[in-house]
Amino acid sequence: MQATYTGYVGRMEWRWVSIVTMLTIVVTLIPYLVIAGTTSPDNTFMGILHQYEDGATYLSKMGQGESGNWLTYFQHSPEPTQGALIHPVYMLLGQVARLSYLPNLLIFHGVRLLAMLVMFSAIYQLGANIWVKLRARRIFFVLSVFGSGFGWLVVLLSSGKLISPDVNMPHMYPLYAGLVNIHYPLSIAFLALIASIFIPVFRPGFTAEPNVDNGGTVIFLAGLALAFLFQEALLPIVMAVIGSMMARWVIDRKVKSFEFRWAMWLIVPILPVAAYYSTTIESNPAVEEWLLQRPSNLPSLLLAIFGLGLPLILSLPGLARAIRHFEEDGDRFMLLWLFSMLVSYIVASSGRVQYLAAIIIPIAYFATRAIEDYWFKKVIAQRRYQQRAYIVLFPLVVLTNIFVLFFPVSGVLNHERMESFLDDDYMQAFSELEQISQPNEVVLAAPIVGTWLPAYTDLRSYYGHPAETLYAEQRFAEVKTFYQSKTTETCSFIEDANLYLTNQFLVHYVLYGPEEARIGESACLDDLLLVTQVGDVKIYATQFADAFQE
Repeated sequence: MQATYTGYVGRMEWRWVSIVTMLTIVVTLIPYLVIAGTTSPDNTFMGILHQYEDGATYLSKMGQGESGNWLTYFQHSPEPTQGALIHPVYMLLGQVARLSYLPNLLIFHGVRLLAMLVMFSAIYQLGANIWVKLRARRIFFVLSVFGSGFGWLVVLLSSGKLISPDVNMPHMYPLYAGLVNIHYPLSIAFLALIASIFIPVFRPGFTAEPNVDNGGTVIFLAGLALAFLFQEALLPIVMAVIGSMMARWVIDRKVKSFEFRWAMWLIVPILPVAAYYSTTIESNPAVEEWLLQRPSNLPSLLLAIFGLGLPLILSLPGLARAIRHFEEDGDRFMLLWLFSMLVSYIVASSGRVQYLAAIIIPIAYFATRAIEDYWFKKVIAQRRYQQRAYIVLFPLVVLTNIFVLFFPVSGVLNHERMESFLDDDYMQAFSELEQISQPNEVVLAAPIVGTWLPAYTDLRSYYGHPAETLYAEQRFAEVKTFYQSKTTETCSFIEDANLYLTNQFLVHYVLYGPEEARIGESACLDDLLLVTQVGDVKIYATQFADAFQE
């Protein structure tokens, strides 16, 4: 069975995509339903289950937007920072929360699920713009959306000591991306839309000029949105577009001006945004430090291969054929996109893994090519065996995504300590702090408490995030030193007013509760004023807090 022509998606096809999408979304909600039914009354679920540290920063940004800000300030760091247009989608959603009076958490998850729906639709449309055959479209869709590696096996065999990218790098895998935030699935959707436009543009015989009706508007807006959402994801696909033009010019020995104009519809709108971010990095030390502290490297080449797993194995014949023939009908563009990701990863000085965003899509493309042209023709030619291959291979493709989705639930059911939960006393302490403090004052607490504090208050934490806390390793060590101190001499970094000249901040409040007690019993608390106690959580004021003077 096949569609009428490449790019056309019939009503029955969209119905199939819609059913698969909605079933997937329902399955991704199961962990939250389990948590709702099993959470201890003494604990509060903080609202983010996967990649909780990053999730807390998104809620913090939404809180800033709800307060009327459009520029992001790093509330997980004690230093006062300059505002910058970082992850503006969350600031925008905060503005929506302010106008609609809806909770930030409800908006976050509602828009996240909507972003998943958009991403799934865009990926299917990309497959439709490449193949006429419905089977190929669906194979590509399944491999792209559900594709993952053997991370579950790596984690189990190593008892968690080794982790492959499909377990902790969601931006590379669409389904995992949709579990953790909003800008990852939206970015992958825009990447798929851009690819779906440019693959036909570089096909032989295409001569149309870009306009608002034939995809020009799509690449204009998608490129502009990506420039704000995920700059590192945009660079490789721009390089693929430029590389495709250059390859055509070299092979055909002539310049095709319409291709240049198509490329300009993508590139020109993003230039002012690129200039803004380049200037921001140079002029804003906080942004520069944040970029340097983000995860940068793959764990190892072997673990990266395990992380791409079966889709990579299936793609090898397709990749080999594409390299040999370098054909214009999709192969060249996808090969250049994949190559651009790898080159960007190798060349970049920081945040290198970010350039591998959506890498599973070109791999799924070559896997689909190989399945159609090699595996199902030369290896498994009989249809009944092909059907059995689907049944055997699909669980292997999706298993790590299932592992990642439900792994947090196992901790909840086994009553293990989970970083996505805090003792109820902390939530009441947060409310008490907001009553006695001024906005943006600094609170020292255990790392996990510091992670959630800016998400639910307008205060800054001394340490709360490995990237958004500036000088994170130093701040983390200082938190441990404070709570493990046996003498007050080690506490000077929060009590010495002269340090303000170098640090540009003061610590105003200190929390001590169950999470802090896990670190140690601090002698530093003896010099502080106990303001109040909420259950098991004590709130102390330093000499710099208004509460100390009272």
